[in-house]
Amino acid sequence: MTISVEELCMVLEERNGFPLNDRQREVVAHGSGPLLVVAGPGTGKTETLVARCLKLLCCDRVDPRAIIVTTFTEKAARNLEQRIAGHMTSLQERFPCLSDININRLRIGTLHSLANDILQEYRYLPYRNVRLLDEVEARMFIRRHIAYEVRTNWHEIISHFSYLLGHTAGGFSLWDVVRMLEKLFNWIVEYRVDLHRLQGAPEGAYRQLAEAYSFYRDRLEEQGCCDFAHLQQLFLEFLDSPQGQLFLGGNSQTGDPPIACVLVDEYQDTNPIQEEIYFRLASAEPHNLTVVGDDDQAIYRFRGSTVECMVRFSQRCENRWNVRPHEVRLQENYRSDQRIVEWYGWYIQSFNLMQQQGVRLWKPMMVSRQGIRGSYPALGFLEGRNINDLAQQFATFVRSLRDQGTIEDYSQCVLLLRSTKEASRAAGPFVSALRDEGIPVYNPRSKAYSKQPEVREVLGVLVTILNPDGTDLPDHVRDWIQEASRVIDAYPDLRGYVERSRERIRSAEGGEILAEDFLEVVYRILSFPPFLGYRQDPVRDYRLSKLTRLFESFGSICGRRLERDRSQPSVSGSWLRSFCEVLGGYFETYGVDDDEDEEVVCPRGSFPVMTIHQAKGLEFDFVFVGRLGSACAPRGEHRLEAEMAQFRREPPMFAFRPEELALQDDVRLYYVAYSRAKYALILLVTKDQLRRSASETVSFGGEGGVGMRRRFQKL
Repeated sequence: MTISVEELCMVLEERNGFPLNDRQREVVAHGSGPLLVVAGPGTGKTETLVARCLKLLCCDRVDPRAIIVTTFTEKAARNLEQRIAGHMTSLQERFPCLSDININRLRIGTLHSLANDILQEYRYLPYRNVRLLDEVEARMFIRRHIAYEVRTNWHEIISHFSYLLGHTAGGFSLWDVVRMLEKLFNWIVEYRVDLHRLQGAPEGAYRQLAEAYSFYRDRLEEQGCCDFAHLQQLFLEFLDSPQGQLFLGGNSQTGDPPIACVLVDEYQDTNPIQEEIYFRLASAEPHNLTVVGDDDQAIYRFRGSTVECMVRFSQRCENRWNVRPHEVRLQENYRSDQRIVEWYGWYIQSFNLMQQQGVRLWKPMMVSRQGIRGSYPALGFLEGRNINDLAQQFATFVRSLRDQGTIEDYSQCVLLLRSTKEASRAAGPFVSALRDEGIPVYNPRSKAYSKQPEVREVLGVLVTILNPDGTDLPDHVRDWIQEASRVIDAYPDLRGYVERSRERIRSAEGGEILAEDFLEVVYRILSFPPFLGYRQDPVRDYRLSKLTRLFESFGSICGRRLERDRSQPSVSGSWLRSFCEVLGGYFETYGVDDDEDEEVVCPRGSFPVMTIHQAKGLEFDFVFVGRLGSACAPRGEHRLEAEMAQFRREPPMFAFRPEELALQDDVRLYYVAYSRAKYALILLVTKDQLRRSASETVSFGGEGGVGMRRRFQKL
């Protein structure tokens, strides 16, 4: 038995405490065929997607196993699961006829997690006994197996694509080569490059890139490994295989039905290979593919995403299936003061380039339904003589909000920046000013993980044990040892273990196995004070847990076994060099963030400092945006996309120069920042920044700082 759409919406509205608007109901009630939902900031897109999924389950009685729901992150996938489960419990209590629906059979997750699960479920031969590398392991794999070969034999790649790193080839380290190759290899897979065309190019760098990529792919296969990009490639190949056709068309042996409906959240963050996968999944008529997203919030090009997949979705459906998708645009904002909504709506449309064909989808101006509109200044700015003066004004203003009772807790606010590294050109002055005012700061993405004392102490104690004489060590490792020496001297039990272990290594025979897994030594170190006490501190415990995971990643790629070196009183010199150069170099090259509690945006009592990317999907009562006025310049990903478009199997419908791509991305980035605010959006500017025109910066809109000043009140 089924229930009506009206009955479904009634229960959802009772649970949520607010009604679905007409356009949301239109999405929920949509029948069959492709559906494009353009959902701007604060329009309730996630709840609408959940309601659509429940409609398929409860009103259309689609088998849960026939529905695939994907989103961008594991956290978002869990959020969807929890919402669906909560609503389904209420629906089954109200309508017992729905009690046979088992939502645990739904396929919900990121595309990567679903692909991994399905390939294992069907025991797809090319994926059997394969180790899926995480991001850290994949980078270490490239360094261990590929980077040296490229630097030695395919050096034209380094010279040609040096723009991916922003400096000349003469200064490249092996880790620099890794960063470059990671971007190139992922791009080849995710943008579906025609390898034969790349191999036949007249330019030597392109031919060498094709050779290096083939070499990498062969090494992955030899080692029984797979990275995330190739996981998608394998899944696409699986869908074309007999097993894949069984998955798509229904498996009578397992009782699984044919795939009937595919729902994709955050579609603006899709790349071409993911687009192709979704179209293959929904290949059966009537092509029930629902995609939800906002092209104006596409800010992950640096991770391989491209907004073109969403912009061209309707045309793609017509070309592929001869079907025009139904389109719904959610325009009612339930987050922000109307003045804020009007500002960022004007902002993104104030640039001529954003109005050109192929840049963004048409959408009506958004309207606020939040009901927030007070006499306070919803749009304001703080102006400083210089960055230090501005930072002090900002911290004083934040303190006044709390002292005057305007906010109850600092976590109601946020400072958004392009980078939250605590350096002078990033978050440093603002963080220092907040701390000087006695305001606790929460900044987990400051890239300062490897600078934390507990991390460096564990690293230093480990190297002190494994290399008793301390010879042939890089400077950064000597710094670890120096910090560890203070801890070793201060804690007798730890000192005794270190001395016994060092003597054991000195007295061992050359080639003798000291430990099957170096993590045995790590866990012994952590069992002694002060590390045992550190584990009682949640923040330090998070860091030490992360460190053991990084050790695990290193060991899986570079080896775990500890052997006595044959020529010096230490563990194997090659292993020790790998540890110092690979793991230590990883810290130096990429930086590492602290782990974050996914259920807590910011601990109460602290003021959050976030990157704009980090804040996407979140909302705050007061949003401060700093480091404005910067020039818009093409980055490596923009040049790569424009240059390599010629090798794609399906070239983009609309081609843009790197400068145009860069401007689009910067405008979208600030659009995301400005649309996080509920009650007040406050820009932090210096006098010099405020004088800049729209040709110098996109921070202030198409009229530059002068136009922004007219729309914002000076605070």
